[in-house]
Amino acid sequence: MKIKIRILPFAQYVVFISLLLLSQTGANATKLPNQSIPADGAWATSVPFTVSDTGTLSFKVRLRVNTPFGVPLLGESQFEAALVKMTNPTAVIVSQKRNVTSTFETLTFTYEITDCSKLGSYAIRLRNSGDINRQQGEAEFPEFFPPVRVPAASGILSKFGVTQGNTIPIGIPSALEPAGTGGRLRVTATWDGLCLPDAAGCKLNYQLFRNGVAYGSSVTGYAHNALFGTASPKMTVDTDVPAEKVSGDWSLQIKGDSRGSVSNVSTTVRFTPRCGT
Repeated sequence: MKIKIRILPFAQYVVFISLLLLSQTGANATKLPNQSIPADGAWATSVPFTVSDTGTLSFKVRLRVNTPFGVPLLGESQFEAALVKMTNPTAVIVSQKRNVTSTFETLTFTYEITDCSKLGSYAIRLRNSGDINRQQGEAEFPEFFPPVRVPAASGILSKFGVTQGNTIPIGIPSALEPAGTGGRLRVTATWDGLCLPDAAGCKLNYQLFRNGVAYGSSVTGYAHNALFGTASPKMTVDTDVPAEKVSGDWSLQIKGDSRGSVSNVSTTVRFTPRCGT
């Protein structure tokens, strides 16, 4: 039977804060204020917004002519909406043009944030792009959800012991499991145990599991507080978790040393999102 390990008080605090941040950022949509568009063809720029993770950026821009009394006296006008990154606001990433009247017309944009270098502050630039019938316009932005990075999570599992040669399964709390668009999952451990004549003490073997299936290679190593600090390898599981592998039930399987038992096994689990620290 798999054991679900509780998190120590300090780690509970860390995980609680992480989950709180995740719930806040995940639940809040971005709603930009309306933006007027000058009639002379000059660019106007929306309030910037932040993209903090990879994924699909989808948003809508609604455009209309905005003249006195809402009457487009000159007929249709052509407006352009363009997505830009604020580090280079004159470089258009994607854009669309539309002929509109006094009734809002909707443009739909989709842009893939494929790597961490594309994260940052973005905005939507707007202008009257026609050569004739230049009239003032207005842009409205329905709420949307830019990709948001989940926070890093770190916790220390309750201490346990491993009897000589035995193997035990340990559950990883859901608050410490991979999330978002993936990242790195790192597991380290300390423990007490003498396995003479090995002066550095006993070794343990750690294997990561996802949905009951071994994930990656098992690692055998010494405690990070081994009697001799130079003893290696240290017991460290460090693996990449892609976005398509994030969901699932994550656990560990720890195999004891055939030479002796260990006690006070303290395991630290840390998840770092792909575009974070």
